Amino acid sequence: MDLVESGELRKHPVRTDSDAFSAYVRAIGLQAGDQQTITLRGPDGAVISEYKTEALDRDKAQYFVASGKRLRAASWTPGIYKATYRVTKGDMEVLGKTFEVELGRK
Repeated sequence: MDLVESGELRKHPVRTDSDAFSAYVRAIGLQAGDQQTITLRGPDGAVISEYKTEALDRDKAQYFVASGKRLRAASWTPGIYKATYRVTKGDMEVLGKTFEVELGRK
């Protein structure tokens, strides 16, 4: 969390040879009943990792969620990776945001 807060984490972008790949969100102003999901997908669209919280029992000033996976092959497949963050309340999506990063770009 210190690396996220200081901005230092931006100095260490993920590469095809990184030991791990993760996506994170620091949400502000969540409400009781909100449920968060963060999903990381590879270039082929397959889910690499996903984390889903329980519905919040009370309002939260801030909340940090992350999802990731350790490298299990020689390298990460080059291409575009997408992380999707969703906040839902019951069956309704309150917020949805997708982030992308391209690995192995020449």
